[in-house]
Amino acid sequence: MSEKRIRKEIVDIYNNPPDGISAGPIDENNIYHWEAVFQGPDETDYKNGVFLLDVQLPKNYPFSAPRIQFKTKIFHPNIDKETGEICLNVVKGDWAPNLTIANLLLSIYLLLYIPNFKSPLNGEARDLYNNDKSKYSDKIQEWVKLYSGKVNTNYNKKVFDE
Repeated sequence: MSEKRIRKEIVDIYNNPPDGISAGPIDENNIYHWEAVFQGPDETDYKNGVFLLDVQLPKNYPFSAPRIQFKTKIFHPNIDKETGEICLNVVKGDWAPNLTIANLLLSIYLLLYIPNFKSPLNGEARDLYNNDKSKYSDKIQEWVKLYSGKVNTNYNKKVFDE
């Protein structure tokens, strides 16, 4: 069931990608390992950024949540600035089999618009936001310039055609 479900999701995300997001398996021989790419939303301090995420699907997907983390360094209250770990309920325990990879990626993407300051992984980002929003914004933009950039989003078409 896992492979059939994943292949359906590959086709769905290829045919109807969420705005600002592209994703797919890295290798046609391993549909359980994906990369996702986020374009920094124009309405945020992340604009002009390109962020790469690593997505590992468990063998019992969709009954267990994917493991996902940012590979691109990003300054954000809900993302560990060293490991790329993401603090989000859907990733941390509220996963349900009716959710999809696209749902998960969209939930993470929305964090770029609306951080959750109640459960930060990056206390520095939370404190800067609470104490000086201008410096918080400047720090985000500095990290976008330093760490984000162009990445290849041409996932193997053969995987999508199956």
